[in-house]
Amino acid sequence: EFLKSTADTQSMTENPTTETGIGWKWTEKLGLGICIVGLCVLAALMVLISSPATQEFDESIIRQMRSPDDLSRPIGPRWLAESMRDWTALGGYSVLSTITVLVTVCLLLERQRVHARIILATVASGYLLGLLLKNIVSRPRPDIVPHYSYVDSPSFPSSHSMMSAIVTTRTPYFIRRANCRRLSVAPSTGLPLM
Repeated sequence: EFLKSTADTQSMTENPTTETGIGWKWTEKLGLGICIVGLCVLAALMVLISSPATQEFDESIIRQMRSPDDLSRPIGPRWLAESMRDWTALGGYSVLSTITVLVTVCLLLERQRVHARIILATVASGYLLGLLLKNIVSRPRPDIVPHYSYVDSPSFPSSHSMMSAIVTTRTPYFIRRANCRRLSVAPSTGLPLM
């Protein structure tokens, strides 16, 4: 009896089909479910963002954050506007490109070519996905206030947010995974803060 139950347990661990019926672990099913829900939420958000009501809502928020007599002047002290501009610059393409290039070079110096390629492919595919989504939604940027920097792309989704999330989460992950000695301190200190 004991040998039979041991054999059954061993066959179940060798053949995951008997666990779930289709060969997927519960974590894989959960991950697939989360991806499907996420795609549905993204599709709904894209439809919602395309409506004129959301553009009006954004413009009303922008007006509340500006001086009523001069919309080019933000409310609050000048140092706050300067500080916010500086923090926003951390998500700019020059900063993110520099981080990506430095991490890629470091990985190449550590002979971690596969990880370097994955970083480049992840950042490039994220950028292209952002461009594709921007062109699908084609939501114009609010033009009721002057822009502080030159931007010629639609407003949704935010490239700053998307690319910052990709670069600052993927680069520390691959540095840790590759055991990159030259950058082993960066993931636990400054890089994730950006």
